[in-house]
Amino acid sequence: MALVLSLATSGLHGEIGLSLPGGGLEIRLLGRGAARGRYVLPAVEALLEDADARVADLEAVVVDVGPGSFTGIRVGVTTAKSLAWALSIPVTGVLSLAALARAAPPDRKVLAVRDAGRGRLYHARFGPEREGRRERLSKPGRDPAVDVLSAAAGTLVVGEEAPALLAGVGAPGEALEVRAGAAALLAEARAEPSEGRAASPHVLVPVYLQVSAPERRLAGETEGDPAAPGRNDRPK
Repeated sequence: MALVLSLATSGLHGEIGLSLPGGGLEIRLLGRGAARGRYVLPAVEALLEDADARVADLEAVVVDVGPGSFTGIRVGVTTAKSLAWALSIPVTGVLSLAALARAAPPDRKVLAVRDAGRGRLYHARFGPEREGRRERLSKPGRDPAVDVLSAAAGTLVVGEEAPALLAGVGAPGEALEVRAGAAALLAEARAEPSEGRAASPHVLVPVYLQVSAPERRLAGETEGDPAAPGRNDRPK
């Protein structure tokens, strides 16, 4: 097993992981909001120090490319690209919704969701695992929560706030809280080795599914701004 860094920074709680040659995984929590940016590099250094390794020993980087927190996505992707470029190592971007599905029970068809703000959800559907792989049944989207969850009958809804989101719209169904953490990112990258693998750090791109509120304000769109931050972007 290679020494692989996993950056999971786009969800409610940021964390990073270091996959060790012996097969273990060391995790460091980053906190919420701006803490993800302040603590990511110190956490990387602490993980490597505990493993008696150096930054130059890293063999690959896996990063959550979103959708989710704008701040978290930018921090994670920028860090991953910088390390991959400086060390000439491969970098793989993992869709956060795929990581949520990877963290769910493998025998279930799932709808992975995240709060996108203004009553909307980021979402994508995935089939049950077959030979370690989950087929993506729909493209990632950003739509009204009531529409997404009302159509989820017979599908397990998964995400950091899935039970609360389902209850919030009064839709019937089953929901399970799961995280797109460092372990889920690594598992998804290993199960789908060609998905998200960047030939060069330059081509690794974030998946926002919407423009940011500052970008909309620059464009003069200030009223009823649907890009207002969801809970993923709110410090606690």
